[in-house]
Amino acid sequence: YKHIMDNYADQVELHYEYQVTPTSFGDEADDSAATGVTLSVSKCSTVDGTSTAPNPEAECEVDTYQTVTGNFLIGADGAARGIANAMEANDSERRSKQSALQRLFGGVKPFKVKRFEDDNKRVYKTVPVKVPSDWRFDLNY
Repeated sequence: YKHIMDNYADQVELHYEYQVTPTSFGDEADDSAATGVTLSVSKCSTVDGTSTAPNPEAECEVDTYQTVTGNFLIGADGAARGIANAMEANDSERRSKQSALQRLFGGVKPFKVKRFEDDNKRVYKTVPVKVPSDWRFDLNY
């Protein structure tokens, strides 16, 4: 964050607590946004209007959204990978409309989301601890 703000603040906008839904990738001939990706951006908050940081079950204002177009998109949207999955689905649909020769000799590799197996499973076990009687009991040991 600091590097981006120090070096690219006039070129890059960072927004937090927003839901972003790609509506067009600008790769269709009849697409009016043929120069870049078009996104619907909605502000998210909890029911009482506070920040979403402590509450992952935030509601997003889907009725009031802003349309944004850009040439470059970084989808840092967490484990759900909504943007990357939308890009993969769009590319798959686009490639399905091409002939076998276009897919074979088109020179563009298919977009794929690399999914890694979760090999870092967390296992917790409660371990009883006998605290000596002369120790304080108002602390978390």
